[in-house]
Parts: sequence; structure tokens; C-alpha cells
Amino acid sequence: MQSLITGAFDAIHQFLRGLTPEQFAEIDGRGSRIPSRTAAGDFLKKLPDKPRILVAAATDSSALGVLDAARQGGCESNIAVMGQDCIPDAIEEMRSGKSSLIGSISHEANSYSPRLIQLGVSLLRGYAVPPDNYVRCRVVTPDSVKRDSEGE
Repeated sequence: MQSLITGAFDAIHQFLRGLTPEQFAEIDGRGSRIPSRTAAGDFLKKLPDKPRILVAAATDSSALGVLDAARQGGCESNIAVMGQDCIPDAIEEMRSGKSSLIGSISHEANSYSPRLIQLGVSLLRGYAVPPDNYVRCRVVTPDSVKRDSEGE
């Protein structure tokens, strides 16, 4: 999970170049809703005012926990949350049309098997393969959820 967060921080920094390292915070919610709610709630309480916050969560469960904490703290309108995994609860949250969950990354697990087979065959044939291998992901947003549900 650490590489997911590092990648998210790098991507955010590329688009928002004026941010300093002090403007980034890493909070350990253990990838679960309740620990994330607790950790985010503690973090939000320590802030002197209600700044705008962008959250890159390692999982949708963590993203939903952060949303819970923001709602409890009365600052959901100041927060934007991005999750990963496209679990049903996150899809429903985005479908509501009034959530600060701005999206989730679908890792398209159905594409793993063909890619793993290709890598395995390459290794068996003695070819060198890169140490890092990636599969295509898809960004799911409230708009795409809405379009998908209208097409049903």
C-alpha cells in the first residue's frame, strides 16, 4: 500500500507544483473504515481552521472512513477524497450525487491474469522482465457512475 500512497503524492505534486512537503500528511488508517475514521478525525481536530483538503486514500474503505470523520467534524464541504478499489459502498456513495468522494481507481482485476501469464511465459523463456509491471487502471467518478447507471 505504501507504493500506492507514494505514487499518489508524486502525482499530486506534479499537478500542484506549489505545494511544499509540509502541506502533505500521511495518516495510517490501516486500509479500513473504522481505523481511518478515527485517524482522520484525530487529524482534522488538530487543524486550527478548516482548510481545503485533498485525500488520496489507499483503499475505498479508508476513503469512506475519512468521509465519515469529515461529516462528523462538519467539514465535508472542505474535503475531496479519492479512493481505490471501486467497492460497492464507494460506488453507492458516488451515486448519491452529493458526496465529497470524487472518485475511485478500478484496478481492473480481470486484466491481471493475461498479463501474469505473459510475464510467466517470458520468465520461462529466459527473457529479462522489468522489476515493476503494471496493469491498466480506470478512474471511476460520480459522472461515470451516473452514465453507467443511466445505460442500464
